Amino acid sequence: MGLARLGSFSSNGSGDIAVAFSTSSRVPYEAPRDVLEEKRVHDGSLNPVLLASVEATEEAIVDSLFTATTVVGRDGNTSAELPVSDVVEILDRYGRLS
Repeated sequence: MGLARLGSFSSNGSGDIAVAFSTSSRVPYEAPRDVLEEKRVHDGSLNPVLLASVEATEEAIVDSLFTATTVVGRDGNTSAELPVSDVVEILDRYGRLS
């Protein structure tokens, strides 16, 4: 979701990791035959955790873009750093920093 907020999507081979929660419960095979009690967190209580993971992912991506430096690889292949001041100016011009 954090990637999607920034225009990406998960695809086969993308390396994205997704975490899923199951609503099933597992009773151990050797469990006593008595009635078992479970404590659960209400589904709605998970929303802050899910939102935090989306926001943390989004923030990590933005931070990596703004702190990256120019690198030169094999055969002189170069990946230039993001021109931060130009990006900030563009975002400010279109009201994306508020």
